Amino acid sequence: MGALVPSTPRRFLKALTVVLLVGSASFLPPTRSAVALSPAIGWLDGVVLVSSQQELILISGWALTSDYPLSALGVRITIDGQLYPMPSPGYVLADRYRPDVGAAYPGYGDYHGFYHWVPAPVGIHTVCAQAQNSGVYNYLTQCVVYNMPPLTTGFGPPYPWFADAMPHTYTSTEGTVAEKLSMLSIFNDRMINQYDARTDIITQPVSYTSSTDVYWFVDPAVGTADTLCMNLISSNICNRFRIRFNTTWAANQTIDQKRQGACHEIGHTVGFDDSVPQIALGCMSGGGLGILSTNEIWDINAGY
Repeated sequence: MGALVPSTPRRFLKALTVVLLVGSASFLPPTRSAVALSPAIGWLDGVVLVSSQQELILISGWALTSDYPLSALGVRITIDGQLYPMPSPGYVLADRYRPDVGAAYPGYGDYHGFYHWVPAPVGIHTVCAQAQNSGVYNYLTQCVVYNMPPLTTGFGPPYPWFADAMPHTYTSTEGTVAEKLSMLSIFNDRMINQYDARTDIITQPVSYTSSTDVYWFVDPAVGTADTLCMNLISSNICNRFRIRFNTTWAANQTIDQKRQGACHEIGHTVGFDDSVPQIALGCMSGGGLGILSTNEIWDINAGY
């Protein structure tokens, strides 16, 4: 057989430059798992930062076996020794075009590469890859240690304020039916399907009382929207927020624009300001779809 091919595919070189600028990485040998009669072999090329979204890293490499030289093997990822939950069936196929591997291993074909995106936890972490032959997984040559520095997230004190307690209750005080309906289902959906379903925050729709945490209405006098703490109970804890949406804006924007607006303003009621980095696109940073980014979810869960 030819030598291992530790080279990084040409299409990843630009992204690799980014990770070297933003973080740092080093390499170490993996710990071997149980060995098959003809173990899968391969190489973990590296971990690169996806430049368009700082919350993601791209893990790439190649894997093959002499038992089935033309077959694509299943590859799974470990981070700090723990298996990363892969989509069904629990692994990614090493079936991407890698002519450099094909040239080094004549007769095996050119389709033994793999890559997979995973969220990038902040700090120093060890990433390894395992490939399987007949159900037995072996670590590929080389694990990667990367260091992801923390982002300036725009979350927490001194502005804005954390919510006081869970559940995070909410309602609308809009009195005009048509104007209430312009935002009602979208606001409720962002509370339920983003903040409640994807973070540790518990949300609850309620009828309006003086103890409701978040209430909203539409107002022709406001810009696009704004959020204000109405009852600051300590230097950084608020137990009552008011959200306003511009009347014309609420009536005329697309569903995605209104989802983004609602998700953004709700974010102000749980601890975000407007300085979240634009490279981590989400509800607080111009994502456009009203979907919390992984970094935003991490911040919320760390705060609550």
